[in-house]
Amino acid sequence: MPRREFVCEVHAPLERVWEFHNKIDSLLLLTPPQLRARILGERPPMQEGALYVIRVLIFGFIPVIMKTRIVVYEPPYGFTDRQEAGPFRRWQHRHRFEALDPNKTRLSDSVEYEVPMGWLGTIADRAFVRRNVEALFAYRHRRTKEILEQT
Repeated sequence: MPRREFVCEVHAPLERVWEFHNKIDSLLLLTPPQLRARILGERPPMQEGALYVIRVLIFGFIPVIMKTRIVVYEPPYGFTDRQEAGPFRRWQHRHRFEALDPNKTRLSDSVEYEVPMGWLGTIADRAFVRRNVEALFAYRHRRTKEILEQT
């Protein structure tokens, strides 16, 4: 099962980085616009057990509904979400926040995923899924820095 790690440093205090990521609506700011993400239904406060339903467009026109549950919640150091339904056979995303100094935070995203469809999924992962996951997190980290490093 592929596992990817993505790390960046944000020139903002841990509390500010946590506060931003602790709101489900921030996900919309961190999702590439071509995915046209929307949060459907209720938006419970971020906490262990909270379930979010998110609609995205894959390839710009294929609607996909993802149900994601918060399975670990450790303010202000991180949380883990797990896909309960969606395009992946398995998807678990661990968000970690570490204060490097009073005004700098390390943001780490660890993702474990499995593409469905057996050997066809393995080929799809090598051909384009992995590249799309990497692009997604590059975008997320770039946007996080743009938003939180503003004065």
